[in-house]
Amino acid sequence: MTLKDLEALETEVLTCKQIAPVLMANPATIHLQAMECPEKLGFPVIVMGSRVKIPRIPFILFMNGEIKRPTAGTADQVAPTDRGERTI
Repeated sequence: MTLKDLEALETEVLTCKQIAPVLMANPATIHLQAMECPEKLGFPVIVMGSRVKIPRIPFILFMNGEIKRPTAGTADQVAPTDRGERTI
């Protein structure tokens, strides 16, 4: 499966098997990385028990260079007021 193939899909989430050819990696390796340290992948993943799903649009944006991988020590931190929460 190519990145163009993934772009043409209508599903909201992808599997490790679907993205493996794009990353030129083994699906099991992607799955293991998502389970152990997902931030090293650079794109968002959803882990539910032993299952791993990859949101399609963010993955495509990441692969096209439109979402940058955070560098060490620059994790996004959002202040409570930035999330729509009220401070009293």
